[in-house]
Amino acid sequence: MRWIGWCITNPIQDDRFKKQSMTAAIMVTTFLGYEHDRVQHGGRPRIVRDVAYMLRDLGFLVTIAQKGSRDRTILFDDGITVRKYKVPVRSWSDVLFALRTRPLVRAADVCCYASCEDGFPFFAKRSFGIQHGIWWDKPHGSFITRNLVSQLQFWRLAALCKSAARVICVDTNVINWLRLYGSIGHKAAEKCTYLPNYFDTAVFTPPTRFLIEARFSGRHLIYVRRFERPRGALLFVEMCKLLRDRGFQFSASMIGWGNEQAAVCALIEKYGLEETIRVAEADFDAVSEILRTAAVAIVPTIYSEGTSLSCIEAIGMGIPVVTTDVGGLGNLVIPGFNGYIVKASADQLATSVEAALSSLDQYMSLATHCIQMRDSFTFGKWRESVIHILRESGLLPEAHSEAAIPAAPEPTRA
Repeated sequence: MRWIGWCITNPIQDDRFKKQSMTAAIMVTTFLGYEHDRVQHGGRPRIVRDVAYMLRDLGFLVTIAQKGSRDRTILFDDGITVRKYKVPVRSWSDVLFALRTRPLVRAADVCCYASCEDGFPFFAKRSFGIQHGIWWDKPHGSFITRNLVSQLQFWRLAALCKSAARVICVDTNVINWLRLYGSIGHKAAEKCTYLPNYFDTAVFTPPTRFLIEARFSGRHLIYVRRFERPRGALLFVEMCKLLRDRGFQFSASMIGWGNEQAAVCALIEKYGLEETIRVAEADFDAVSEILRTAAVAIVPTIYSEGTSLSCIEAIGMGIPVVTTDVGGLGNLVIPGFNGYIVKASADQLATSVEAALSSLDQYMSLATHCIQMRDSFTFGKWRESVIHILRESGLLPEAHSEAAIPAAPEPTRA
């Protein structure tokens, strides 16, 4: 308690927070690691990075505020600073983090809540939020506990919607969930704008017809995401066993890491799939090369999903996706058009993989439709949409006319 009291009464002070020029604050649980200073992998850190560069290009001095193992200031790039606050990465510490960062938020001309809970209950008026999907739909726990968590999340998100100029949601699932809470929820949903995740068109390039045909012949299945229960890592292995038992010829790769990695390797060994499934921890910078020869991308989410980055990147490379009916995945995959959506079942996933690769004509149709969707998920379109939202919401100075906003090249993956 003494440590908590010190944190509340001794927020980090910095003369740069004084209004000498336009400043922007981005609030997020973690961007760099909690213990280390490397950019973390995943959709949220990538969005934080790209929002920071966008705001800097618009003339703001940007500070990314995050939780850390100790108070620290890191110069991330010209005009972009990362401030770590000694606060545990726990839900109960969100209010403490909001208290410690209040001087930064109050001094900023614009604040972005990249983790929508981290500002509660002190959300700034000149702000916008980015909501990454429902994560409180875990199947375990008592009904009472799950209901309390859902209620708490509603009031935190509703509070953000009330204060912020706009909340950008990566899927429509959370917007519809808000509406379940009556008039207050409907009013909160009015502040929300659907804007899906995006990919780097310079890195995730479209395939030639020759490559599509080679993918079909190769029958290589790919899983590129964390090895964690919500992401369905073990379910992917179960699906591969069923395909093998049915006599389906294929190979597979699982690229990622996580707390179920040992369990994944043990299950592969138990089923005798060592020669079929390759497990690796490749840097995510290499994802595009890993995907290049993949025939079908599997996104076997069990719960807690927004719009999967690996799903969007696969679509961008013309790779049909077999996924589940969880979260915002239905905003990305149209059954029979660019992939298949099924229940989180090894049998249904396996059946959909067989359907996708049942004939070259069928596969070519799915791949072609993926390529046709590329323009919907480009970084350039996402950036233009965010700038339009900020301008429309009055968060950009009048000086920023359409011509005054610099164009940005495709981002370099961190």
